[in-house]
Amino acid sequence: MVLPHWIPLDNVQLSLLIEAAQADWKQVEPAIFGTLLERALDKRQRHKLGAHYTPRAYVERLVTPTIMDPLREDWKDVQTAVQRLTDLQTLTAA
Repeated sequence: MVLPHWIPLDNVQLSLLIEAAQADWKQVEPAIFGTLLERALDKRQRHKLGAHYTPRAYVERLVTPTIMDPLREDWKDVQTAVQRLTDLQTLTAA
């Protein structure tokens, strides 16, 4: 199956897309998008495309220890370094 590289949109659809892009989506639970994707495709299409939704909890189980925890540790190191530089600058200025 060859998928198009673009989706033809009329002016109304394009306006709706632009309006949606400008909305504040921070409060929307990401899982809803996975559910919408799964429901939009029939079982054969999902299997053929490999479009199986992975629940947020599963993603977090992988991402938290491998990406987020190391980044948080790095951020603590950066904060400590900044504090030391600030303290040094304060001592030097005195």
